[in-house]
Amino acid sequence: MTGVTPFHHVMGRKPASTRNPARNPTRSGTGPARVRHGSGTGSPEPAGVSYRRTAMTPRRLAALAITTVLVSSLAACGGDDGGATATDTSPTTGATTATAEPTPSGPTAEPEPGSLPDFPYQDYAYTLEMRCFCANFDQKYRITVAGGEVSAVTWATEGDGHDAGDAVTDEYLHVTIQDIIDQGNDPKAAQVDIEWPVGQAWPDSVYVDKDKMVADEEVTWVISEVETA
Repeated sequence: MTGVTPFHHVMGRKPASTRNPARNPTRSGTGPARVRHGSGTGSPEPAGVSYRRTAMTPRRLAALAITTVLVSSLAACGGDDGGATATDTSPTTGATTATAEPTPSGPTAEPEPGSLPDFPYQDYAYTLEMRCFCANFDQKYRITVAGGEVSAVTWATEGDGHDAGDAVTDEYLHVTIQDIIDQGNDPKAAQVDIEWPVGQAWPDSVYVDKDKMVADEEVTWVISEVETA
């Protein structure tokens, strides 16, 4: 048809064969690569490659929060030692161990008058009986000693005008076990008889006659119920 303008010329579009190929790449990605400007390298970027950010949905946020809590809990458990406390079992340097004082022992053989051993205690109580030609010869006394000195004397038996436990004021009864032993060691005594069990720290009895020429001055001290502090 002569003189008829083609339809694509009427619409202002060029035919596909006349279009610029560099500006019309195909959708399949097979067209020419385009150059990214401003990168400084001039490296081509393949056409048709797209990048898409993944949106954080509520489900993803919840999963992330649970993961964070679990990691924190495991870290806390890993640092927990179960409440155990380390104990130092190494020996203590310079520690002082209390040592009990040895109990005094009595003589290994019956001692002889004049060489009787001293009584090893300073604080004690004992019962004394005096056999002599004197008042209250049939009575017993409870004597308490503190620091080597008599601190109290009481009646151990009932008698005329007193009860057991009443105080005794007679000074001649303020005697310690050591005083009685000293009587047995008196070198001037005319006669001394001792009853002293082996291994015991005190004698059971001490008889002393000071002078054979003097009548009725002999004394026997009988010791019993000794309680040491």
